[in-house]
Amino acid sequence: MSEIIKIPIEQLEVGMVVVKFDKGGFAYSYYGKPFPDAMLKQFLLRNGVQFAFVKRESVEREEPPVDTSPEAGRVLMNEYLESLEGTKKKVIASAAADVVATAPTIRELSQAMVVHTKAKQVAEKILLDAKMGKVMDTEAAKDVVAELVDHCIKSPEAFVNMTRLKDFDNYTFTHSVNVAVLAIAIGRRLGSSAQEMNNMGFAGLMHDIGKMHVPENILNKPGKLTEEEYQIMKMHPVYGHEYLRTNSKGVSEEILLAVRHHHEKSDGSGYPDGIFEKDIPKFAKIISIADVYDAITSERTYHKGLVPSDALKIIFSWSGKHFNDSLVKFFISIMGIYPVGTLVMLNTNELGVILEPNKNDPMRPKVLVISNAAMEPAPPSFFDLSSYNVTTQMPYKSIVSALDPRDFSIDPNRVIEQYIRSKNP
Repeated sequence: MSEIIKIPIEQLEVGMVVVKFDKGGFAYSYYGKPFPDAMLKQFLLRNGVQFAFVKRESVEREEPPVDTSPEAGRVLMNEYLESLEGTKKKVIASAAADVVATAPTIRELSQAMVVHTKAKQVAEKILLDAKMGKVMDTEAAKDVVAELVDHCIKSPEAFVNMTRLKDFDNYTFTHSVNVAVLAIAIGRRLGSSAQEMNNMGFAGLMHDIGKMHVPENILNKPGKLTEEEYQIMKMHPVYGHEYLRTNSKGVSEEILLAVRHHHEKSDGSGYPDGIFEKDIPKFAKIISIADVYDAITSERTYHKGLVPSDALKIIFSWSGKHFNDSLVKFFISIMGIYPVGTLVMLNTNELGVILEPNKNDPMRPKVLVISNAAMEPAPPSFFDLSSYNVTTQMPYKSIVSALDPRDFSIDPNRVIEQYIRSKNP
């Protein structure tokens, strides 16, 4: 794991990775990237910078094939906003009209954790039953999905907060719940009926049930699959479709098709049937985005989870190729450019963890500030980045960049839960 050290600005050399300076208030384009030019030292000195905080002994890990710099995030946001023209902009504005721009209450956040835990327990039983060839408890699945939908309708801000919850040791069950949560959230923003949201959630909960019929040595293989193993893995949507069709009661055709086609891609390069955008069912398109997002942000034995903001950049980069373009825009509008649980550096030199996206201004979410300006740990305190000085009309605090919490030995989930406990002893 990388160590962050403080050095005098005179010792800053080309190639060092800077995460912050001891002074803010100026534009610097290379946070998290190698320092590019010794001439920049003069610029930094002129701006009163005396010290730099740099990474030392960084652990190399595979990076996504897209630019994950702060500038790329701003470009993504600009492209996203510019794309919301005409009817698309009106539709999203209408879908967002019922969103109240207030932080979720502690009670709502606590309830969300309880509902998520219950859903994970149900998912575990259902998936293990499927592994043993038992008939599925369809009613239990429908009941817990209905509870998720009810929570989404009543507490949308707290509901999206559920997506931060991960479980390394029980990935399969947690992943199934998170995909259901994300699918329901997308359905709500699309203006779907409660019944449609229930069906989307059910499809999300069941989307990987076919993996229960894939050999464990393939399912949990830490290295790259062989071509033969990959062909077996690619059959899991078919296995899931067939299992639900024959071992469950009252499951609609649209749910069955969502399970079968959730790995299809808009450009026809997906599986198992290689169909194109126009032939992929709506529910499958929604489940596909939710599935990939939760998978690439989760820690596995063979994969280090991406920080949420980097994962969104990948989702956006695949828009129109792997995913439906309009649905990706809806998804980003739900998650925000800085999703819940993202660690960020503020222009005040403080560290913060995103608690809730801002639907009206994605660059100014609500955060938990967890350090002072010297980067010394502090108890989580709530701050709304959309607040501003009425005299100067300038925001009190702004985000400089997203950071990888592993570089700071910070667990954003633990931060959020510490805050919840402190307000609800």
